[in-house]
Amino acid sequence: GDQALPSEHGTMAWPLYDGRDFSRYGNWRNWLGVFVPEVWQDYAGAYNHDTQLGVVRIFPQDVARGLKLFAFGLDFAARTEYTDGGSDYFELWAGPCQTFWPEDDIVIDAGQTLQWRELWLPFHGTGGLDQANEHVAAYVSVHDRVHLGIAVSVAQHLQVDLQLNGETFHRASADVAPDVPLSLNIPLPDTVSQKGELTVLIRNAQGETILSYNKAIAS
Repeated sequence: GDQALPSEHGTMAWPLYDGRDFSRYGNWRNWLGVFVPEVWQDYAGAYNHDTQLGVVRIFPQDVARGLKLFAFGLDFAARTEYTDGGSDYFELWAGPCQTFWPEDDIVIDAGQTLQWRELWLPFHGTGGLDQANEHVAAYVSVHDRVHLGIAVSVAQHLQVDLQLNGETFHRASADVAPDVPLSLNIPLPDTVSQKGELTVLIRNAQGETILSYNKAIAS
């Protein structure tokens, strides 16, 4: 519906295209459906910063690589015909087919099977979405402080380490549940460089690492 974007079967860069960041719904002008041509991670999701609600899909990218986003943009004339209460329609589609075009159809012959396991995790209160797996969804932002939000799929005790350029500067532990996310706001240390790489390390009560990832930061 946005004439400034490529037509069907066309391609566009993501998330930045023609100076617009399409990872933020506020930059969608009209209805838009996009297929992801190459999935390079095993999760995908969305987060509403107004309601602090999110959803993430965790899936095996070698089998169920199909991934599509669809929503009505802010200038779509019939938005109120699909939702009420000031909400907006958003679709996260998934499956084994890469697109809806006939050339990407998958044929399952008689006697054949196709199966996989995936998880859809609703969560809230993290502030966004950086990384996710079947155990946790996490988000971190860095300014003069580190904000870390963690949501879990099942109630458990977590230990969280924050490292800056390989040095641990904060360790916390907490009981976290699907309805009780963990939110940390930690000042950056003065003793190390505030430029480089932040590491988030999350362990369960048994000491097993359930999520670890890095995020580049700049002073």
